[in-house]
Amino acid sequence: MLIPMDRGSTKPRLTDSWQMVYDYTTPSGNLITLPAREVFHLRDLSLDGVNGLSRPKLSREALELAEQAERAASRTFRTGVMAGGAIEFQKELSDGAYKRLKESIAENHSGSENAGSWMLVEEGGNAKQFTSTAVSSQQIETRNHQIEEVARTYGVPRPLLMMDDTSWGSGIEQLAIFFIQYTLA
Repeated sequence: MLIPMDRGSTKPRLTDSWQMVYDYTTPSGNLITLPAREVFHLRDLSLDGVNGLSRPKLSREALELAEQAERAASRTFRTGVMAGGAIEFQKELSDGAYKRLKESIAENHSGSENAGSWMLVEEGGNAKQFTSTAVSSQQIETRNHQIEEVARTYGVPRPLLMMDDTSWGSGIEQLAIFFIQYTLA
């Protein structure tokens, strides 16, 4: 019968006779030393062969950047800030023109569904394109790169990431075999 141990409650160590033992702190606070034959230890990456490394900790920066890129993209689409530029006027707009322009932007040019729509400008307005837009900031490329970085941490080959720009063929079969042998096994 397997009894799960809480995370952080077990510390592996080598004895003076090079035997692996596990110091387990029970929920009541008692310390029990268990021999290796009584513990199922699923090993992963390790620098010393005894203490494992946390993949999320190792890939913290890639995970944080992926999360920030996701938040930025979400915020852009949620708030509807899809503007690619601004409109300059030589003189102050009349109240009516300002109201019409503001309503037109809110109704016809806000939100992801209106990205790239054209705006009519009155009273001598000139459009000025922003130097940094969603396209020029390469949000899609950034997100794809972060997907690859996180997948690399866990040994997942690129074709299994469900990214559209991957190719299929006999090489994919070899990558699937690699994935099963070196990641899942």
